[in-house]
Amino acid sequence: MEDDLKPFYALGREDIKFNPVLEDLYGLHQVKFLTPFEGAAWAVLSQRISMKVAHLMKDRLTKAVGDNIQVDEVDYWTFPNAHQVTNLGVEKLQSIIKNKRKSEYLMAVATAFDDVNENFLTKAPIEEVKDWLLNIKGIGEYSAHLELVRALGRMEELSTHHDKMLMNYARRLYGQDTNEESLNKIANSYGEFTGYWSYYLRTNCK
Repeated sequence: MEDDLKPFYALGREDIKFNPVLEDLYGLHQVKFLTPFEGAAWAVLSQRISMKVAHLMKDRLTKAVGDNIQVDEVDYWTFPNAHQVTNLGVEKLQSIIKNKRKSEYLMAVATAFDDVNENFLTKAPIEEVKDWLLNIKGIGEYSAHLELVRALGRMEELSTHHDKMLMNYARRLYGQDTNEESLNKIANSYGEFTGYWSYYLRTNCK
């Protein structure tokens, strides 16, 4: 809710075809993970498997390592921080989430996030942060973009690899003749709010 969307809305109102989307979704803010590490961990856990299985892995890890409080006899759990995961070691982590490769990737992510200054993640130039993420074992282009947007709230970039779904959504709104070049032109016109433009577009077409 801290994101100031007034400049984004000002840009969107100049986009005749996008303006109705703003009217329908006015006030919508990007939903983020509670911590940068949780976002990166989810990016690794959810790669190439069903969401159901990924959620089971995450839940097992949360219940095994995370902290909890009890209110009115109901337990509320928090996802573990990077230090808690690194303290497990790979073998223990594997015994919890039941996946060797993901355990290795998740440990690499935890080690990296346990050592990084969060100010770097949120304040450094986005390309520097992206390069740092891509140097972590298990983090590729898609996972890095997910982390930048869904965990860090870095909404100034559109993924360099446009997925088919985004292109289909853009064609539904802007016309069937929309291609990579015209999509980039539209996205770039939103400047630091490129990610918000994409987020609103996707939400509107679901």
